[in-house]
Amino acid sequence: MSDAGQSPEVTAEARELHERGVEALREGRALDAEDLFREAYEAGHAGAAKDLGDSLAVWRDRDGAREWWRRAADAGITGAAYSLGLHADEEGDPEEAERWYRRAAADEHRDALLNLGKLLEGRDEDESMRLYLRAGAGVRQGRFQHRPAVRQQGSADGGRALVPPGGGARQPVRRVQPGACTAGSRE
Repeated sequence: MSDAGQSPEVTAEARELHERGVEALREGRALDAEDLFREAYEAGHAGAAKDLGDSLAVWRDRDGAREWWRRAADAGITGAAYSLGLHADEEGDPEEAERWYRRAAADEHRDALLNLGKLLEGRDEDESMRLYLRAGAGVRQGRFQHRPAVRQQGSADGGRALVPPGGGARQPVRRVQPGACTAGSRE
Protein backbone atom coordinates (compact mmCIF):
# COMPACT_ATOMS: atom_id res chain seq x y z
CA MET A 1 0.00 0.00 0.00
CA SER A 2 1.05 3.59 -0.42
CA ASP A 3 -0.35 7.07 -0.19
CA ALA A 4 1.07 8.41 -3.40
CA GLY A 5 -1.82 7.31 -5.58
CA GLN A 6 0.50 7.79 -8.51
CA SER A 7 2.19 4.84 -10.09
CA PRO A 8 3.94 4.94 -13.45
CA GLU A 9 0.67 3.71 -14.96
CA VAL A 10 -1.26 6.83 -13.88
CA THR A 11 -1.90 8.91 -16.94
CA ALA A 12 -1.09 12.57 -17.25
CA GLU A 13 -4.83 13.17 -17.63
CA ALA A 14 -5.55 11.47 -14.28
CA ARG A 15 -2.79 13.47 -12.55
CA GLU A 16 -4.10 16.71 -14.06
CA LEU A 17 -7.68 15.99 -12.94
CA HIS A 18 -6.46 15.19 -9.42
CA GLU A 19 -4.36 18.37 -9.24
CA ARG A 20 -7.34 20.40 -10.42
CA GLY A 21 -9.44 18.75 -7.66
CA VAL A 22 -6.88 19.69 -5.01
CA GLU A 23 -6.83 23.26 -6.34
CA ALA A 24 -10.64 23.41 -6.26
CA LEU A 25 -10.53 22.42 -2.59
CA ARG A 26 -8.01 25.16 -1.85
CA GLU A 27 -10.37 27.62 -3.51
CA GLY A 28 -13.32 26.38 -1.43
CA ARG A 29 -15.13 24.70 -4.33
CA ALA A 30 -15.77 21.31 -2.72
CA LEU A 31 -18.43 20.12 -5.19
CA ASP A 32 -16.15 20.85 -8.13
CA ALA A 33 -13.31 19.08 -6.31
CA GLU A 34 -15.47 16.02 -5.69
CA ASP A 35 -16.39 15.84 -9.38
CA LEU A 36 -12.74 16.18 -10.39
CA PHE A 37 -11.66 13.51 -7.90
CA ARG A 38 -14.29 11.13 -9.33
CA GLU A 39 -13.02 11.80 -12.84
CA ALA A 40 -9.39 11.36 -11.74
CA TYR A 41 -10.24 8.04 -10.09
CA GLU A 42 -12.06 6.84 -13.21
CA ALA A 43 -9.00 7.86 -15.24
CA GLY A 44 -6.79 5.68 -13.02
CA HIS A 45 -5.69 7.86 -10.05
CA ALA A 46 -6.37 5.68 -6.97
CA GLY A 47 -5.39 8.45 -4.54
CA ALA A 48 -8.25 10.57 -5.82
CA ALA A 49 -10.68 8.09 -4.23
CA LYS A 50 -9.05 8.77 -0.83
CA ASP A 51 -9.34 12.53 -1.33
CA LEU A 52 -12.96 12.19 -2.40
CA GLY A 53 -13.70 10.12 0.70
CA ASP A 54 -12.04 12.76 2.89
CA SER A 55 -14.12 15.51 1.29
CA LEU A 56 -17.35 13.57 1.75
CA ALA A 57 -16.46 12.85 5.41
CA VAL A 58 -16.06 16.56 6.08
CA TRP A 59 -19.64 17.06 4.95
CA ARG A 60 -20.84 14.12 7.07
CA ASP A 61 -21.60 11.80 4.16
CA ARG A 62 -20.16 8.84 6.07
CA ASP A 63 -21.55 6.20 3.72
CA GLY A 64 -20.15 7.96 0.67
CA ALA A 65 -16.80 8.51 2.39
CA ARG A 66 -16.57 4.85 3.40
CA GLU A 67 -17.35 3.73 -0.17
CA TRP A 68 -14.56 5.86 -1.67
CA TRP A 69 -12.04 5.03 1.08
CA ARG A 70 -12.72 1.34 0.43
CA ARG A 71 -12.03 1.80 -3.29
CA ALA A 72 -8.78 3.59 -2.47
CA ALA A 73 -7.75 1.00 0.14
CA ASP A 74 -8.50 -1.81 -2.30
CA ALA A 75 -6.20 -0.02 -4.76
CA GLY A 76 -3.42 0.05 -2.14
CA ILE A 77 -3.75 3.53 -0.62
CA THR A 78 -2.56 3.23 2.99
CA GLY A 79 -4.25 6.41 4.27
CA ALA A 80 -7.61 5.13 3.07
CA ALA A 81 -7.21 1.95 5.12
CA TYR A 82 -6.42 4.14 8.13
CA SER A 83 -9.50 6.29 7.47
CA LEU A 84 -11.69 3.17 7.34
CA GLY A 85 -10.19 2.01 10.63
CA LEU A 86 -10.77 5.38 12.25
CA HIS A 87 -14.36 5.47 11.02
CA ALA A 88 -15.06 1.96 12.34
CA ASP A 89 -13.39 2.89 15.65
CA GLU A 90 -15.55 5.99 16.00
CA GLU A 91 -18.65 3.93 15.15
CA GLY A 92 -17.84 1.43 17.93
CA ASP A 93 -16.83 -1.52 15.73
CA PRO A 94 -13.45 -2.63 17.15
CA GLU A 95 -13.16 -5.75 14.96
CA GLU A 96 -13.56 -3.74 11.76
CA ALA A 97 -11.28 -1.00 13.11
CA GLU A 98 -8.59 -3.57 13.91
CA ARG A 99 -8.79 -5.06 10.43
CA TRP A 100 -8.24 -1.71 8.71
CA TYR A 101 -5.68 -0.43 11.21
CA ARG A 102 -3.66 -3.62 10.63
CA ARG A 103 -3.64 -2.99 6.88
CA ALA A 104 -2.38 0.56 7.36
CA ALA A 105 0.04 -0.43 10.14
CA ALA A 106 1.63 -2.97 7.77
CA ASP A 107 2.91 0.10 5.88
CA GLU A 108 4.09 1.76 9.11
CA HIS A 109 1.25 4.33 9.13
CA ARG A 110 2.04 6.06 12.43
CA ASP A 111 -1.51 6.83 13.52
CA ALA A 112 -2.67 3.32 12.59
CA LEU A 113 0.15 1.87 14.70
CA LEU A 114 -0.89 4.04 17.65
CA ASN A 115 -4.62 3.37 17.31
CA LEU A 116 -4.09 -0.36 16.88
CA GLY A 117 -1.83 -0.36 19.95
CA LYS A 118 -4.51 1.41 21.96
CA LEU A 119 -7.20 -0.93 20.64
CA LEU A 120 -5.19 -3.96 21.79
CA GLU A 121 -4.50 -2.66 25.30
CA GLY A 122 -5.89 -5.07 27.86
CA ARG A 123 -6.15 -7.81 25.27
CA ASP A 124 -2.59 -8.22 24.03
CA GLU A 125 -0.25 -5.96 26.00
CA ASP A 126 2.88 -7.31 24.28
CA GLU A 127 1.64 -6.55 20.79
CA SER A 128 0.27 -3.21 21.96
CA MET A 129 3.72 -2.24 23.29
CA ARG A 130 5.44 -3.40 20.08
CA LEU A 131 3.09 -1.21 18.04
CA TYR A 132 3.80 1.83 20.22
CA LEU A 133 7.52 1.18 19.89
CA ARG A 134 7.26 0.85 16.09
CA ALA A 135 5.44 4.18 15.94
CA GLY A 136 8.10 5.80 18.13
CA ALA A 137 10.95 4.21 16.17
CA GLY A 138 9.55 5.62 12.96
CA VAL A 139 9.71 9.10 14.46
CA ARG A 140 13.30 8.65 15.61
CA GLN A 141 14.33 7.32 12.19
CA GLY A 142 12.70 10.27 10.41
CA ARG A 143 9.90 8.29 8.76
CA PHE A 144 7.23 10.48 10.36
CA GLN A 145 6.93 14.24 10.53
CA HIS A 146 5.35 14.42 13.98
CA ARG A 147 6.59 13.62 17.45
CA PRO A 148 5.52 10.25 18.85
CA ALA A 149 2.15 10.29 20.59
CA VAL A 150 3.49 8.08 23.36
CA ARG A 151 5.77 8.95 26.23
CA GLN A 152 7.46 7.10 29.06
CA GLN A 153 5.75 7.25 32.41
CA GLY A 154 6.81 5.80 35.74
CA SER A 155 4.49 3.25 37.30
CA ALA A 156 3.74 2.63 40.95
CA ASP A 157 6.11 -0.35 41.04
CA GLY A 158 9.00 1.74 39.68
CA GLY A 159 8.77 0.32 36.17
CA ARG A 160 8.47 2.40 33.04
CA ALA A 161 5.74 2.07 30.44
CA LEU A 162 4.88 3.82 27.22
CA VAL A 163 1.49 5.46 27.42
CA PRO A 164 -0.34 7.86 25.14
CA PRO A 165 -0.48 11.52 26.20
CA GLY A 166 -3.18 12.11 28.76
CA GLY A 167 -2.89 8.63 30.28
CA GLY A 168 -4.82 5.62 29.17
CA ALA A 169 -8.15 7.09 28.03
CA ARG A 170 -8.91 5.36 24.74
CA GLN A 171 -9.47 7.84 21.95
CA PRO A 172 -8.48 7.30 18.33
CA VAL A 173 -5.80 9.53 16.91
CA ARG A 174 -7.46 11.98 14.52
CA ARG A 175 -5.49 13.96 11.97
CA VAL A 176 -6.55 15.79 8.88
CA GLN A 177 -4.99 13.97 5.95
CA PRO A 178 -3.18 15.89 3.21
CA GLY A 179 -5.59 16.82 0.46
CA ALA A 180 -8.59 16.66 2.78
CA CYS A 181 -11.26 19.31 2.43
CA THR A 182 -10.94 21.48 5.53
CA ALA A 183 -12.24 24.87 4.50
CA GLY A 184 -14.61 26.52 2.14
CA SER A 185 -18.06 25.49 1.16
CA ARG A 186 -19.33 22.42 -0.58
CA GLU A 187 -20.85 24.49 -3.37
